[in-house]
Amino acid sequence: MGELKYTTQGTFDGKSLKVNLEIYHSGFKPKLLGFIASVMNFETIILARLNNGGVHMLGDADRGTEIGENVEATSGKAVTDNNGATLAFAYDTPTSQVCTGIMTGLVGYSVQADSQDDNQ
Repeated sequence: MGELKYTTQGTFDGKSLKVNLEIYHSGFKPKLLGFIASVMNFETIILARLNNGGVHMLGDADRGTEIGENVEATSGKAVTDNNGATLAFAYDTPTSQVCTGIMTGLVGYSVQADSQDDNQ
């Protein structure tokens, strides 16, 4: 499950958009916790594919999106409780960045932007 929101912010002649992406990912697993740890202190670029087929880009080469304050991963208390994580990302931008055209080869692909070893 997920939701992408654009909210106006700022004062006249300085207005921009605050983009918020919230995702629920089920399964309290090491891979999910590792993902959270890997993006906690880094700016990232996220391509969010919506149910209507649109793809919105959060972040760019100059400034990335940051993980939100309300990220929470839980195992749940009872056997019937959901277990997983609510992930949130925030990005300030002057305008929406909607990708057009055919996008292939991006599913499940990620790169850490400032790798310790540039030869990888």
